[in-house]
Amino acid sequence: MMKLKLLLTVVCISFLAACGGVSTNPKDYFPEKVGDFTTKVPTTITQPEKEWEEKGYYATGYSSERYKAIIRRYEASNGSSLNYLVTIHNEPKMAEDELKYLSDCPKPDTKYIQPYKEETLKDKTGKEIGQLLVCKSKDDFWGKADYVFTLRKGGQTLTAIKAHPLTKQSEIIEFLKVLPITKDFDLSTLDGVKAEIEKTQTITEDSLKNLAPPVQLAEKPYLKGKVYEIAMEGTRVIDDELKAKSAAEIETIVKVDCNRSFKIGDYNASGQFVPAYARSCKVKIIDYTIPAVIAEKDFINSNIPTAMTFGTKDGKVANDSVDAPAPVGEMEKWIDSLPRN
Repeated sequence: MMKLKLLLTVVCISFLAACGGVSTNPKDYFPEKVGDFTTKVPTTITQPEKEWEEKGYYATGYSSERYKAIIRRYEASNGSSLNYLVTIHNEPKMAEDELKYLSDCPKPDTKYIQPYKEETLKDKTGKEIGQLLVCKSKDDFWGKADYVFTLRKGGQTLTAIKAHPLTKQSEIIEFLKVLPITKDFDLSTLDGVKAEIEKTQTITEDSLKNLAPPVQLAEKPYLKGKVYEIAMEGTRVIDDELKAKSAAEIETIVKVDCNRSFKIGDYNASGQFVPAYARSCKVKIIDYTIPAVIAEKDFINSNIPTAMTFGTKDGKVANDSVDAPAPVGEMEKWIDSLPRN
């Protein structure tokens, strides 16, 4: 039994094994090349049936039963990799009852992985041949989640698990679709899941930071819907109640960019005088639904606090200059004055 860890994508498939004549030759299940993935097939094994491991059941009622399992690693040239597991059960009902344990869905004692889509599995002629189950974890802010794809047909199961964190869920789905053993399966549901995954992952932290929409200044600036803020620590101006809880909620982006400005004099730092500088900030409001910059405003602070804490080195103040704090209060006041659309 292979334990699934957090942040793993899992693909499980079951095939008919109850009828006689089921192959136990690993070569029938593990092609050397599957799409962009390749595996190193052992060539020294003279008795292929010895590759199978005997595994015990987690499902109740089968304490004395065992099923056969083999796992191999597949790797792609782009660095993606996955572990590929095949199991063979004596009866379809045994595979069906063990399925939730093979796919860890729902994951025991946690709500991390939950059923997402469930339907009848069909072949390409429309004939019902089994069961399809897609499970997923809760989305993170950017809409990313772990998926478990399960197909059951009789008593053979196939499982592919992401082995590298940069392996994409879409690569797992494509691996599954081009396996020779699934060539007659209607996997259009997985195409739909792949499209959903790709759609949710179009918005990333980098894509928002690098967004440079045209300037279309509104006569009366506003904040629309939920807000995503791009700002350095100490310059944030958006209240928690306005912040988007997921990328899908974002309708407004507030960018705060602060920099050192002109010199305003010298500051007495514990008896040492160091140059002091004003701090200027530009706030941009982007209507992400257009997208366009609908407001810009500059702020500046040239007041140095009367008391500041400085690090020391060899008995001297380590700072060679000081900057005025960002004018957060003024920026917050301006943001709070804008109407919510």
